[in-house]
Amino acid sequence: MGGMGGGMGGMMGGGMGGMGGGMGGMGGGMFSVKDDRTGPSQSGSDRVQSAKGDPGKGGAKIKAIDVDESVAPETFWDNYFAQRREAPATVRQAVRELIEARRPDHVVALIRAALCHGQVQAWMYEAMGLAMQLDGRPTAEIERALMSAADFSDSPDHLMYIAQYLARIGLDRRALQLARQAAKVAPLRSAPYQLGLRLAEQLDDLDGIQWTTVGILSQAWPKAEAAVKQKAMRVARATLNRLRAERRLKEADTYQQRLDAAMIRDCVIKVTWTGEADVDLLVEEPAGTICSLRNPRTTGGGVMLGDGYSDFAPSYSAKNAAETYVCAQGFDGTYRAVVRRVWGNVTAGKVTVDVYTHHGDKQVQHERQQVPLDDDQAVVLFQLADGRRTEPLIQEQIANAVEGQVALNRAILAQQLSALSDSSVAPDRPWSPRAGVPLVARGAVGYMPVIIQLPQGRTFSVTGVISADRRYVRISPNYVESAITSVSTFTFAGSAEETDGGGTDGGGTDGGGTDGTDGTTE
Repeated sequence: MGGMGGGMGGMMGGGMGGMGGGMGGMGGGMFSVKDDRTGPSQSGSDRVQSAKGDPGKGGAKIKAIDVDESVAPETFWDNYFAQRREAPATVRQAVRELIEARRPDHVVALIRAALCHGQVQAWMYEAMGLAMQLDGRPTAEIERALMSAADFSDSPDHLMYIAQYLARIGLDRRALQLARQAAKVAPLRSAPYQLGLRLAEQLDDLDGIQWTTVGILSQAWPKAEAAVKQKAMRVARATLNRLRAERRLKEADTYQQRLDAAMIRDCVIKVTWTGEADVDLLVEEPAGTICSLRNPRTTGGGVMLGDGYSDFAPSYSAKNAAETYVCAQGFDGTYRAVVRRVWGNVTAGKVTVDVYTHHGDKQVQHERQQVPLDDDQAVVLFQLADGRRTEPLIQEQIANAVEGQVALNRAILAQQLSALSDSSVAPDRPWSPRAGVPLVARGAVGYMPVIIQLPQGRTFSVTGVISADRRYVRISPNYVESAITSVSTFTFAGSAEETDGGGTDGGGTDGGGTDGTDGTTE
């Protein structure tokens, strides 16, 4: 029974003991051990003690592993993991305490033995690399351990962490490889390109320099990251001059073509204005994403370059009053831009909107129009054809819808938790004990968005009321004309079409007339 108790105790992590074995299962594994089996002798200083909880609190204890110092670390840990399969928490605790005891050699041997016997955990390779560095192991061994850790990486952040660590210990070439891998996983992030450019310059790796510069210049960068693009342009010019000076003209021409292709932008919207005012730009992309100052970079490829008014010098300069949206590689479809006046007065109440498609290409199209800001805002529509975004649009739309629903659910949950924690409204709750009812919550009505359809065009409704003596019927007609104001459509086949609606003008009651005006098309 002692062996059975030990085996079951090992399977349950030392919690339940075994079949009558009590806490004797602390030393067992997933097999039976004979009662007369004794381990090697250990002293108190040779034991890797576990973090012990307060006995009075009844917390679960993590099993201690006894280390035999008379045996080489590699031999001891190999035999240990060959005979048992430890709980992950026990292995983690043993590594922590070996590090605290300044025994990196045992940490390396423990992790290697666990890996050899199939007891793998995601953190082991990275921890082994750190322990190897503390133990003074060769750089080649550290490199193998950290590159194995990259295989377990599940996010670009983890890849970048390993790449930066490799760069700190002098493994620049390996770090550059991981930076390129991280850029493939998350192409819209600047950190892989920044690290890659620095490492490529240190290594004098022309292939790495060309990759980083093309990757950086193929994207639009907001104002906060403009230095990344400027440095890439300087390095690209220097690289071209170097290739031409070395008479590598074919390679230089190929690199120039890659740079020219990287500078193409599928669509650009630029809004300029004059006057002491600030105007904001919001763009809805075909995938359903919205690019604005609050969300300057979208998964649809759009980037808001920054608030033009914040660039003003101490003295007002009208040339800085601009808002720019850039989409390097966009989806085909309709783009809707909303131009909104935030404060101040725009000269003549109009802004200049420039729309470019395939900017930087031979097929570039440009349309400019003066758009009035009726009711302090206007809507601009244009179509993008032959966009270079190759991913299926429906997948991006579904992903954005799921992301938006998750964000909405979290916001609703936060509101509900905030309401539950408000003590001032506790007596008003129907299930509150202070209200004189048991503390049993009713089935609460969940949050449900209400969709309201706003009609566009002319609507006419009539209501009738019969008098008390049933001799008269009072008829109240109501005429409403509603339209979206200031919608400018850029067709790129001539002048833009502008539609001005008269807003919402209700007619009078009791036979009132019509005050709305018809929309006009110019």
